[in-house]
Amino acid sequence: MNLHMLECFFSKKYAGKGKELFEGLSIWEEEKYRQLQGDYPVIFLSFANIKG
Repeated sequence: MNLHMLECFFSKKYAGKGKELFEGLSIWEEEKYRQLQGDYPVIFLSFANIKG
């Protein structure tokens, strides 16, 4: 869940949606972090469905 939250915060896919997703959370209260929201391309890999 933490990795998904980081993807939503930094990914360009969610740029401009930061206020609706993160308002009320402590990360949104800091201006320096709000400026970083939606600025980076993010590659999200999950190995949850891989059977060994």
